[in-house]
Amino acid sequence: EVAPEVAPEVAPEVAPEVAPEVVPEYDEDDVYYLTEAIYFESGVEPTIGQVFVGKVILNRVDSRHWPDTIEEVVHQVRRGVGQFSYYSDGLSDVLPEGIEEQLKPIVHYLLDTRYDLDVTGGANHYYNPALASPYWANNMEYLVTIRDHVFLKETR
Repeated sequence: EVAPEVAPEVAPEVAPEVAPEVVPEYDEDDVYYLTEAIYFESGVEPTIGQVFVGKVILNRVDSRHWPDTIEEVVHQVRRGVGQFSYYSDGLSDVLPEGIEEQLKPIVHYLLDTRYDLDVTGGANHYYNPALASPYWANNMEYLVTIRDHVFLKETR
């Protein structure tokens, strides 16, 4: 008769260290303002473009160089101009009916995976070359162009 295989026990002192999973915390304001920015900045972009725009915002929130909340980042004004054009363009920032539900999967994906692998490669800026030629873009690392937006990384 053959004895059943028994998994060897691993002594606690030699067991591999496993980092505890970091569960991102967010609230209704985070969901709303991320939805607002994704819609007004990239509503006509493909899903990946919307993900990249949202990730730029989260990368800024997680950086010591920008404000600490999504609302503060997307509503930040420098030199009289909004860091995100929709906020200072003079047009209504009221979300059309149904947009929050439509963008919900993207927004929750971004917030739920906030501390996972950054698919953008660290993007913290973007612009639409058909609408702007920002002076600051020349001093940044180019990452990718997705439809109408060029994504960049500031290398401080």
